[in-house]
Amino acid sequence: MVLELGEYAVWVPTLMLVIFRVAGIFITAPMLGSPTIPPVVKGMIAVVVGLAVTARLAAPAAMPSTWTALVMAVGREMLVGATLGYAASLLFVGVTVAGHNVSQQMGIGLAEVFNPQLDDATDLVSTTLNMLALVIYLSIGGHRLLVEGLMGTFTTVPLMGFSAGADVLEIMLALLTAAFILGIKVAAPVLVTMMLASVAMGLIQRTMPQLNILSAGFQIRVLASLTILAVSLAALVPLIEIGWSITVTAMGRLFP
Repeated sequence: MVLELGEYAVWVPTLMLVIFRVAGIFITAPMLGSPTIPPVVKGMIAVVVGLAVTARLAAPAAMPSTWTALVMAVGREMLVGATLGYAASLLFVGVTVAGHNVSQQMGIGLAEVFNPQLDDATDLVSTTLNMLALVIYLSIGGHRLLVEGLMGTFTTVPLMGFSAGADVLEIMLALLTAAFILGIKVAAPVLVTMMLASVAMGLIQRTMPQLNILSAGFQIRVLASLTILAVSLAALVPLIEIGWSITVTAMGRLFP
């Protein structure tokens, strides 16, 4: 009995490292990293998943000889999960940027509501677009692919074997660029419509000075923006799918 306990005790440090790698994804990943999920629940899920992953490992990992090296190893393991989660969350950053641009053009940027995904107060359009993007993300199985990718890192990246080099920064920069482009594409119909509406209202003001265009301009901008936004929401689905495809490709480059 003592021998069996001794054999299991060898796996305890390995289990700890696995749990920290799994826990890293609960910090930055969309939906999984939401502050609305209690930390206790996240910790319990990380422990359960860590036990399942450790049971499939062939041999325990070699532990560092000093406490400093152990702390660094724990940080690297959390960085693996956090990097995957952050890469996936950049998709929603692009949608949030689009929502902010649309709100500013509509003139309702100061109207804020609570966004549970970001645990912060954001404008109404950003919150709505984020919720729609989250539904699309779940419908295409993005959360499952993210978890599968995390599980695959235990095969491709051994414990304490991850190092954040220049290639990681390059891939993250490419994802940031893709998120910005996504935000511009989502907001483009409303931005173009608002530009044309501003030109039209300017011409009306020049030709009919007695008409107070400022009093009716706000209603016109809001009505036109809502109409165009409602019509263009159908394009959000392929844009999210393409964005997620780019994200998955980037994850494959991070952890082949």
